[in-house]
Amino acid sequence: MNRKFARLLAVFSAAILLSTATAAAGGDYKPFSYGDIRMNDDQAVMVIQEPGNEAATNSSLAVQPPSTGSTDTRGIWRWCSGVKDPVCDMKDSTLDLLAWPIIPTCSEAKGEICVDGLEVAAPGGDYQKAKFLRSAKGGIRIDGDKDLGLIEGVTPSLFDAPNAPNRSGATTYAVRVQLGQHFDHRTGEYYAQSLQANVIPYVETPGDFAPSTFDSKAKPGEEYSGGRSDLSCQWLEVGACGKRTDFLQGTKVKLTFRIPENLGGWFSGRMKSPNISVKKLSDSANQLVIEGESVDVPQLAYIKPKSEIQVEKTLNVGRGGTGQGEFWAVTAGGPGSEDVFTWVDLYRKQLNETAAGVSSYWRMMTISSGQGGACLADTSEVLGIVTTNAMGFDIGAPKFQSGSLNYQVTGLHYMPDGKSEAEGTYDLVMRSETARCLYGFSKAPISAKVSVTSATGEAKVATTVVRETKEGWLQMAAYGFTFSSPTISVKMTQAKAAASAKKTTITCVKGKVTKKVTAVGPKCPAGYKKK
Repeated sequence: MNRKFARLLAVFSAAILLSTATAAAGGDYKPFSYGDIRMNDDQAVMVIQEPGNEAATNSSLAVQPPSTGSTDTRGIWRWCSGVKDPVCDMKDSTLDLLAWPIIPTCSEAKGEICVDGLEVAAPGGDYQKAKFLRSAKGGIRIDGDKDLGLIEGVTPSLFDAPNAPNRSGATTYAVRVQLGQHFDHRTGEYYAQSLQANVIPYVETPGDFAPSTFDSKAKPGEEYSGGRSDLSCQWLEVGACGKRTDFLQGTKVKLTFRIPENLGGWFSGRMKSPNISVKKLSDSANQLVIEGESVDVPQLAYIKPKSEIQVEKTLNVGRGGTGQGEFWAVTAGGPGSEDVFTWVDLYRKQLNETAAGVSSYWRMMTISSGQGGACLADTSEVLGIVTTNAMGFDIGAPKFQSGSLNYQVTGLHYMPDGKSEAEGTYDLVMRSETARCLYGFSKAPISAKVSVTSATGEAKVATTVVRETKEGWLQMAAYGFTFSSPTISVKMTQAKAAASAKKTTITCVKGKVTKKVTAVGPKCPAGYKKK
């Protein structure tokens, strides 16, 4: 590790420890941010970009042009004001039309896809309903169109939870439930393909901020323009932004919202001890209730000369740079990216297995189906959610291999102080019916064993939890394990049905009348005696 980064790491560690201490005393708290990293012009920082950090402060409607050649390069992305904008020509089958609506609260919504409400519980406390303040003023919105299947899109919804302050002492939380929709030229409708739901603690901060605006006369690709922000803003208004901060450890969140009925399958998340319930509301919408505890996620940051980034590019993990002042970063594409395991392994020795900082999250999002045939690939209903605080994890649902559901995670071994071990959390909640489908089980109760094994085959010590709820969900968890790249396995069993009892026949008499009774444990009718 070079001396400059060692000093930087020490500063990070001291700042985080000091911030945590001052938060409890009601002082100023500064969350970890890659944007605070300063380096020379010829350097870049290697990071793992967490989904939800790249804050979407408004909804958007766009068109991706077709491929322009054998190298599969694409033309300029264009942004549209609405479905009647000629740029988003639904009659041109060569265009990919995409929408990313942030759904409104049900009190503001014109359609049925909306956020019902937010509840927050302080550490050790009970859930209390948060008060809806407003959706962020200004910003780009999109009108829904029921005939086209396009869902209404607004800006993040802002709530106040006086019972549950965050680490900065504020009691405000932003809710951003954003769908990804794609226009199907065959049917002439938009369909929901993805979902990401974030609850983000924030501090409202005055300053020279402004939301983006739409300008149809702008250059192609620059129709959305004029916003003034920084990397930590989760919502924008003229003169104010909601700067992201962290949850107090142990804070629990319950979010209730409505999603298109065709949006199912598997979800991943950043939370601990999740509970999930699904209720059908109509032929086109389901109500989803997700609750769980926020988690602290260790962060990776490694500074290196820009000229030496070629190694990452050959591994297909370099996703390009993002500049903001002195800030220049190369990301691994996210904690669930295909190459995140290789990315983390690249820097273990240089970082002395030590995280640069810690950030807290509460999030869920759709992921790819697991490897288990039709049992894990069904997207007609919600099958389950897998959550972890690991720095990196498998891109999809658990894989069904050799009779076990396997899931791999990765991370650096130590917290920012370089001494405390990073302790992992893993939760798997899945439909009991899905487990029975995988294993061919009957309706009898299911038991399971959760094991954690290191990359070298060594069993890792962990607290495991397994239970089946009366609502038909299996809840399985492993807590307290350490990194680097352990595999978590869930093996399910079911007691074999007892052998069928044999029937026997007895003779019963009543005076001159005789009856034979055949049954398991036969008894004579009233008034009869066994002969």
